[in-house]
Parts: sequence; C-alpha cells; structure tokens
Amino acid sequence: MDRFAIFVDAGYFFAAGAYAITSSHVPRRNISLTSDEMRKIRGLFVTALRGRTANQGKL
Repeated sequence: MDRFAIFVDAGYFFAAGAYAITSSHVPRRNISLTSDEMRKIRGLFVTALRGRTANQGKL
C-alpha cells in the first residue's frame, strides 16, 4: 500500500503562489481563503498528483 502525507504551511504556500503569479510579495497575513476555496485547491492538487503518478505507472 502506497500512502503519503504532505504537510504545508498554507500561508507560506499561498504567499509564494501569489508571488509566482503576480511577481509581487503578498504578506501572509493578507491572504484569506474560505474552506470551500481550500477544498477546490486541494482537489486540483490531488488531481494533478494522480495524473502525474498515473503517467509514471503507479496508482
């Protein structure tokens, strides 16, 4: 059974993502997400990860 866990400092993650998109620094305290937004982002991440592992012959 292949399982793994990913622990992410969400404030850092989204601040870094905002910088990657806008090329400007957004303080972590200025980032606000609802639980629905978090679920959507998590779903996109899992979908991308599953596609990557499926392409590698795993899953």
